[in-house]
Amino acid sequence: MFGIFVEKISSSGKPEIQAQYRTKDLRITDTLLSEMVCRFKETNEKYCILLGESYKVVGVQLNAGSLFVGFFLELNEDSAQVLVNIDQKRDQILKALKAGSIDNILRGILENEEEVTKKLLDAKLIKDKIIAQTSKLLDAGDFEQAKKLISLAEQIPSKLTEDVAAAEKARIEHNYKLAEKLYKDAADHATEIGETYLQEVLLGKSNHVKLVPAYEKRQKATVQKLQKPLEDRDFEFLNILVNDIIAVSDFLEDEEIIGDLRELNTLGAEAATLKKELELKEAKMKERLDRIVKKRAE
Repeated sequence: MFGIFVEKISSSGKPEIQAQYRTKDLRITDTLLSEMVCRFKETNEKYCILLGESYKVVGVQLNAGSLFVGFFLELNEDSAQVLVNIDQKRDQILKALKAGSIDNILRGILENEEEVTKKLLDAKLIKDKIIAQTSKLLDAGDFEQAKKLISLAEQIPSKLTEDVAAAEKARIEHNYKLAEKLYKDAADHATEIGETYLQEVLLGKSNHVKLVPAYEKRQKATVQKLQKPLEDRDFEFLNILVNDIIAVSDFLEDEEIIGDLRELNTLGAEAATLKKELELKEAKMKERLDRIVKKRAE
């Protein structure tokens, strides 16, 4: 992760940046801000994922609809990490906005996420932390516990990072069952060395990747259902199905079909309005016709 921004819908309806913190020089475009807001309106979900050419953004609703936060990630980064303890992050940001300390909070969240990412990749960082704990135990005279920690420092960090690397490779290669297992194994290692948040992140990754096959199946099945409501001119139901596919495609980070889905959604909404107008005109025409027939039948 290399950036966080908070956007708000102004009184004019235009999304505007309220605060941001980034470690990369990247311009946040008005198109991106508007796209994120539109995605939430379409799916009524609490988060969305937008894919760019060199990055992706995980967007999260902060309140009922006027405040949003976006997290900038590298394309290959696992979005599941952002969503771990997301309610806590949301509360932190909302409180900081009220208190006027939002810059510090965004920096703190980003630094914490960066630290977690580094630990997942670099066994030495985890080992150094354990060694520091060992030194404190030695100073306190707790030699038995220090001995246990030294043993853990030699074994666990490398096992954890090896499992994570293998899990990430399996995830990218769509071997989701293997990725789920490896993330869980890494979480167990994190538990052994008292890395609670690291454990939560790894379990979040495991749970996320476990759902991918079911979401792929749901996406395919729902796409196959689109033809009938279109043929029946049931445009409202068509849009319900389209919104569901958009939400599922967000989860799968399948940006390839979302553009077409959004256009279909817009056309469906327009068609539903025209259908209602046509039905109203037909009703009025029938009313006039009934009056004509009645008058000449007398």
